[in-house]
Amino acid sequence: MYFNFITLLTLTLLTGCAAIPYEKPQDQLSIQKDLSLKPEEIVTMTQVNWCAYAYGELTPCHPQEALGVQTRTKLILASYNKPHYKTIVEVQASDVMCAHLQTPVDTTPNLFLFALRNCMDLTTHLHSA
Repeated sequence: MYFNFITLLTLTLLTGCAAIPYEKPQDQLSIQKDLSLKPEEIVTMTQVNWCAYAYGELTPCHPQEALGVQTRTKLILASYNKPHYKTIVEVQASDVMCAHLQTPVDTTPNLFLFALRNCMDLTTHLHSA
């Protein structure tokens, strides 16, 4: 299960864009400092839209933009308020009971994480040509 979670998450996060700065070395240093991460802990990161659904909730979720930072043990969704990054939510790999990668032909993939308390929907941003 852990390997499947990491594989699905990596595939989803690899197709990001740069509206939230994270690619430059100075951005990565800021991310590490603000999120209290060591460089070797970070597997990948990209900008995502995400939504959390409480089980049984009927109210539609409104996606939010965030920086998705994948470590070996968790996913961190962080907001960016120049010049700082702040953790919005952390999902521990051990809390994920099931994951599903939906890969439509004409849009970006959606990753659904089914955790103990809720379901999360993560979609990466498309690159601009």
